[in-house]
Amino acid sequence: MKTNLLTLFIFFILLSSCSPSDDNNSSAQVNDYYPLTSGNFWIYEVSGTDNLAGRDSLYVANDTVINTIAYKNLKTKAAPFGFFSNSAGGNSVRKVGDKLLLTGATNFDLGTTFPLDLAIVDLIVFKESAATNEQLSSASGTIAQELEGIPLKFDYVIKTTALADMTTFTAPDQMVYNDLKLVKIAVSLTVSAEIFPGTFIPVLAPQEVVNATIYFAKDIGVVYTDTVISYELGAEIDGTL
Repeated sequence: MKTNLLTLFIFFILLSSCSPSDDNNSSAQVNDYYPLTSGNFWIYEVSGTDNLAGRDSLYVANDTVINTIAYKNLKTKAAPFGFFSNSAGGNSVRKVGDKLLLTGATNFDLGTTFPLDLAIVDLIVFKESAATNEQLSSASGTIAQELEGIPLKFDYVIKTTALADMTTFTAPDQMVYNDLKLVKIAVSLTVSAEIFPGTFIPVLAPQEVVNATIYFAKDIGVVYTDTVISYELGAEIDGTL
């Protein structure tokens, strides 16, 4: 199965007014590629194959503390369609210097009704000063899940990589954005099935199943994503699952 997800950005963002104390730190706030003021929100029109289409609303909900560290919670108003809203919604983010860190469980589907929640802690999803092709962060782990009564083991690796900057970008709706930084989010999986107790066979050879390019625009946030989800089952199991 191969699915192409194109997320078209229509935005309305609420920016809080500056207090006198903000002026003292204005130089540090000049380049803000993901404004995290509570109440900010982004609306995305999602289109793709397999009739995957709809509208996502992602917003900065509230403050939270995880292991004594302050974060902002991101939420969606309804079950999201797009990969980015699935990955960010319901999770927590924080800024450290010029980096944006994500903690929670990034979600994607391997099919129409087979979601996977991959746990991450402080995954760097953006770094303003990153060089082109610089790996920003990685996370790995193993999860167990059943499909049609068959136990499956998923070994995953998530990597984020900075791509080349863009001076200007014209979205499909002809909206023009300036000063963009791009990040690739890749998810690789290895999957095996326990057909008999203690006997595993390969279902999915090690391969990249998600390749998402995220467009961050200065002072706006994520304005566009282009996501491809594709995988090839092993011959031993194809047709059974």
